[in-house]
Amino acid sequence: METNSTQQYFYKLGHQKDLGLAEFAFLSKDKDFSFDSNWLFSNSLIKVKETGSLIYSGKVIQSWSKDDYRDRLLLDALEKFLKSPEISFKKLGLVLPKDLHPQALEISKKNGVKKINLLSLGELPNYGHWKQAKNWIILYVFKDQIVLGHILQYVDQQFWAILDSSLPKGDISRGLINLKLARTLLNFTEKDIVWDPFAGHARVLAAGLDLKKEFYLSDIEGGELGQEMKENYNYASQFWERNNIEKSNLGELKEVFDLDASELKKATFLSEIDPKTISIVTEGFLGKNFKYLPGKDEIKREWDSLEIIWRSLIREAFELKIPEIIFCLPFYKLKNETMIPVFLKELVYETEYKYSKLFNTDYLKYSRPNSIVGHFILKLELNS
Repeated sequence: METNSTQQYFYKLGHQKDLGLAEFAFLSKDKDFSFDSNWLFSNSLIKVKETGSLIYSGKVIQSWSKDDYRDRLLLDALEKFLKSPEISFKKLGLVLPKDLHPQALEISKKNGVKKINLLSLGELPNYGHWKQAKNWIILYVFKDQIVLGHILQYVDQQFWAILDSSLPKGDISRGLINLKLARTLLNFTEKDIVWDPFAGHARVLAAGLDLKKEFYLSDIEGGELGQEMKENYNYASQFWERNNIEKSNLGELKEVFDLDASELKKATFLSEIDPKTISIVTEGFLGKNFKYLPGKDEIKREWDSLEIIWRSLIREAFELKIPEIIFCLPFYKLKNETMIPVFLKELVYETEYKYSKLFNTDYLKYSRPNSIVGHFILKLELNS
């Protein structure tokens, strides 16, 4: 029996699945989507280009249960789709079983497709393929279903790699915070005014110029660093304008200033802006950037200093009534265990902040395969 999918849009998850699920849930407000390790299905359509963790999205053409799937059903669905009057193809990409390529080619050419790119089943298109064909029809497995889908949006992965490597001022280690991760952090707030009190080289700003309207950047290491933030902002703004096809209005760097993050109340711009309209979004100070596998005593010393810094910042933010703080804390991947911060719950003592659920959990974990240090991603919200 042929079945229609009850959820009409699909999303390709990146290698950090939980990050993608949490970002989608926050942006879409959808509480009824389904997913597996690679795919997310929903009746909500969001712009994947505005996310940091999703790769592409599309619309379900047809789906079948594994037991009911037949090659003929697939080819019939393909032909019916290509005849749709609202579809206009110049180039078409197809991801299908290799033995169906001859028949799929015949059907496509018969329906007016001039150039066709073929990939075998399981070889999913990347951004390079997207440049060759703006429309892709893909076949893949989702749980107990075989799904035929039409990709509608694709994220330019090269954009982030080029921007990351070409910013004029950078940390000792490029990509210390992945720009796409910074983008996801910004997508965990609906506020349009962002304050990064651990701004470093303004990477959070560079990653989200199209997402937020105003940015305030501060760091305890001021002076020359403040000038470097401005250089990166100016470069990133020009880069966005050159490469942003949709020409979105870009956010503005309103102020750069020197400030110890444990003394937020000294920020002079707060006299002009209601703190309740601000969201603190920051990677945060992650402590020592270990180039070697640290010992447990070293890690504990790092955590002792981080706990002092973060408890001070959170207490200051509470006194200002800043409604939310989105930030990262480090965890460490040792040979036989993962060491996580022991002071997580203590951070909100003596305040009215609570941990906001990010897709049913108090924190998300982000790490690269071979890195020593990973990120706990957390969001604090004031109790209403």
